[in-house]
Amino acid sequence: MNKQEGLDSLPENLKPVANSFWGFLLFNKRLMILLMLILMIVGGFSAFTMPRESTPEIKIPFASVMTAYSGASPQEVADQVTFKIEQEIKGLEGVEEMTSVSSENFSMISVQFDAQADIDSSIRKLKDHVDLARSKLPLDAEDPIVNEVSFSNRPVITFGFFGDVSYENLLHIAEDTGDALEKISGVQRTDIIGKRDKHILIAVREVDMRRFGMNLRQIAGAIQSFNLNAPVGNVEIDELLYRVRIQGEQETVQLIENIPLLTSNNATVYVKDVANVREEFKPAQTKSLISIHGQPALSAITLSLVKKTGANVIRTVDEAKQVVQDLKMQGVIPEQVEILTINDFSEFVREDFDNLLGSAKQTIVLIFIVLFLALGLKEALIAGLAVPFTFLIAFIYLKATGNTLNSIVLFALILGLGLLVDTAIVMMEGIHDNLYKKNMPPLEAALKAVKMYRFPLISGTLTTVAAFSPMLLMRGIMGQFFAYIPRTVNVVLLSSLFIGLLVIPAFAVLFLKSAEEKKKSQDIVLVALRQKVNAMFAFLNQKYSAILAMFLNSKRRRKQLYLGFAGLFTAALLLPVIHLIPIEGFPLVDADFMYVNVEAPLGTALQKTEKITEKVEEIIRHKPYIKNYTLNLGMSLDEDLSVSQSNTHKASFTLNLTDKDSRDLKAYEIAKQLKEEFKVITEADVKAETVRSGPPSGATIQVRLFGDDFKALGGVTRDVSAELKRLGGDQVDDDINTGTAEFTFNFQSDYSKAFLKNHNLTIRDVGQEVRMAVYPTKIISLKREDEELDIDIQREWDTENNKPHSIESIKNIPIQNAKGEYVSLDSLVSPTIGTSVSSIRHFDTKQAITVSADPKIGETSDALNRGIKDFLDNYDWPKGYSYQLTGGNADTEESFNDLFKALFMGILLIFLILTTQFDSFKQPFMIMTAVPLSLIGVLFGFLVFRLTIGVGSFIGIVALSGIVVNDAIVLMDRINVNRRKKGLALKEAIQEAGPARMQPILITSITTIFGVLPITFTDPFWLTLGSSIIFGLMFSTILTLLVVPLLYYSWEK
Repeated sequence: MNKQEGLDSLPENLKPVANSFWGFLLFNKRLMILLMLILMIVGGFSAFTMPRESTPEIKIPFASVMTAYSGASPQEVADQVTFKIEQEIKGLEGVEEMTSVSSENFSMISVQFDAQADIDSSIRKLKDHVDLARSKLPLDAEDPIVNEVSFSNRPVITFGFFGDVSYENLLHIAEDTGDALEKISGVQRTDIIGKRDKHILIAVREVDMRRFGMNLRQIAGAIQSFNLNAPVGNVEIDELLYRVRIQGEQETVQLIENIPLLTSNNATVYVKDVANVREEFKPAQTKSLISIHGQPALSAITLSLVKKTGANVIRTVDEAKQVVQDLKMQGVIPEQVEILTINDFSEFVREDFDNLLGSAKQTIVLIFIVLFLALGLKEALIAGLAVPFTFLIAFIYLKATGNTLNSIVLFALILGLGLLVDTAIVMMEGIHDNLYKKNMPPLEAALKAVKMYRFPLISGTLTTVAAFSPMLLMRGIMGQFFAYIPRTVNVVLLSSLFIGLLVIPAFAVLFLKSAEEKKKSQDIVLVALRQKVNAMFAFLNQKYSAILAMFLNSKRRRKQLYLGFAGLFTAALLLPVIHLIPIEGFPLVDADFMYVNVEAPLGTALQKTEKITEKVEEIIRHKPYIKNYTLNLGMSLDEDLSVSQSNTHKASFTLNLTDKDSRDLKAYEIAKQLKEEFKVITEADVKAETVRSGPPSGATIQVRLFGDDFKALGGVTRDVSAELKRLGGDQVDDDINTGTAEFTFNFQSDYSKAFLKNHNLTIRDVGQEVRMAVYPTKIISLKREDEELDIDIQREWDTENNKPHSIESIKNIPIQNAKGEYVSLDSLVSPTIGTSVSSIRHFDTKQAITVSADPKIGETSDALNRGIKDFLDNYDWPKGYSYQLTGGNADTEESFNDLFKALFMGILLIFLILTTQFDSFKQPFMIMTAVPLSLIGVLFGFLVFRLTIGVGSFIGIVALSGIVVNDAIVLMDRINVNRRKKGLALKEAIQEAGPARMQPILITSITTIFGVLPITFTDPFWLTLGSSIIFGLMFSTILTLLVVPLLYYSWEK
């Protein structure tokens, strides 16, 4: 049948629809089929080529400025490095906050820019401002390094190398492996943990130095002057250009040994005459060990791999494993070297994808069964086409906008799966009724359904889009993290509108038969099954009609119903207020790994820290649920397994657990058990950590305290820490741990300065000489092949680690003045002994101390947060002192506030859309009653099943506000049509509309619930989010069928 024949067969009232945009594909079937083929090809390509991630790649407006100042105390780093850089940065436009940590040998400044700032431009400006501070820093300080902080910049896999080979050979193997891995297109870099850099050490013998009348400063200056490569320029000789350059770098031990030195008698000696020159590894600051199957830990080197932004984590890790296997086959990695794979994030991604894709399959099957039982086989198949075609459009969008396929996007797709079929179901149900109840031809049935439902469906879809869209306004990392949900869901919903209103009717005309033709070809079994389903809906309709009539005919019953729901709504809102439903940001996750951080007192040598970790190993080694572990001495780990800080008093264990199916305890229960066992270790603070869902945010409770006097601030810190412990806080800690004992040679008095002058010395002379004697001090760096090699100078101490063994050794260091005379350090000034702090912290250049705590595992942070707030608000604060609550709980509160605003804005947008559609203020208000009705179901459902309200559940409530009004829109539209177009009386219009719309309302609600149900049980976070939608939709659907028509009757009567 051509288009004209089709038009001629239609009633006059449907011809305008047929000639419009809505009927275009009905008369252009070949074009429709071609469009669907293109969609399948492009969408399929997009789906298979999108990078796969566990979590979204977040562009954080953060940067760090790191500066090394070897041998310096925290106070010296703060005064001479951190403060000077902070002064330059604080004038930078767009900086939201700046924090700094000045610790021994190291300064780190963290800069957070405004969320809307262009990160690349901000980093460039930051580098320019830091460059201004370079000239003000000490000569011995390294150049500051400015880095962008990337949420995705964490290792995706780590390889541990261990075996019966020397450390040097093992390091070469790890470096060769790293070089090979960095050739993979998806790899950004590799980092070696446990690596000791080489240097050339000029260990000056004091006896020979004094014999020739020299000092360390003079020797260092001479070596520096003989290490220079300089371009001279070009010269023309015989009409040919020659480049001229001076090469003076002394790259080998032999060359350095033969550098001439001038003695006090103007005689020439060589470096080898006063010093031992040797190329060696620097003293170990970190060390790695590996234990497998409960065996004692063996020395190892670990190599972590960081992928590029946008790279496919699964493909990158698979290629990395293949490279390592190839190197093993080629003999680059010898047989005696074993390799352990640690923290393989591709496995976590695969698990996420398997769970989510499995949930998607279950969802599709459940939805198909519901559609099949409600409508029939062909109808279910045609309505089911909305799923793949809508997803294909979504994949094209995600690919085109540079998104990755991660757990958040997958969840949004599966959430959208339950929503997208609503349009197809309503359309298919309408076409089905027109075909088989009203005996219309397929073309007329399809156009009639399009005409009847297009505006309610558009309105319903837009209300759901309006509910999700304000979530895009969430701020910070949380906002970026969850922005994928509204973007993806909105694309799915808008795509489903196109598929449902244009494609589904075209397929229905193409494949559905008229009522008479269907009767001839029906299967007896299917007919019987359909009759039973119809009988069930007829029974429900009968009961529903009776209940509706009962309330319509009794004003008293209506009033009692309204008051009852108002009471339930009030009671539901009180449940979290009176703490019957606990509040928690993000739930703990049963991961396949966990980590343990060990922190001994500052100044603890690496060897002593290793002895402490041996006690930890005795506890964890034979635990049946620990498959293997890696120990990294000299560093601690953050919750995303990235290195937090490096120092000899720290250590970290990464524990790989056995499969979830083979252990009775969850990861966070194991952590709770280990925390109790670690209490016997008193020499260090040992913390067992597990991970939470959501982006990293630090400790749950963090109280940042501000004040000028460090001693007074320490008193406030102790009070806050004591209160957190009293409230039941776990792992209560602060960042003012007392550091090592400190010997101070103080030259601030007038007497000391005069004494220096009498000896023809300056403080600079003394400081440089003592520093060079005690600590390997860099003279110059050489570029050798592809590595940088430092030339350091130090006195030869003839001790195991070439360090002075007592304060007497330092007091006796000789200082040579301009006349060539030597005086000992203690003859100039005597040292005093005191204590130091491990680090000095600033927040926006103000001195700050942070106290942190977590709730006990298995408990929520709600009570702890309320308790510490009350304490801080009623505390007797010294003048000028203040506090700020930060940490995971503060981030959660900010997210709640943003979600409240999103909910409010969503409701306003929904009301605007409904007012536009119905040209009324009262009817949108009636429809919006579905929102509080849904909250009754959510909150009482959480109470019964002992769930917690968190970020996930709140996102579910925001989404629910757009979902639940859809049923009320369809019902309200039917009542209006009955009254305005069919001329029915008010009560008759309602009594006809309710039963007529009951079946599609129930079907759409059931499919949405079934769509969310499988994924709800895959993860604790999805459990709260999915449960919000399920409980809310179950309750509101039933009550919407009752309350909305009754309100309509009461207000329109």
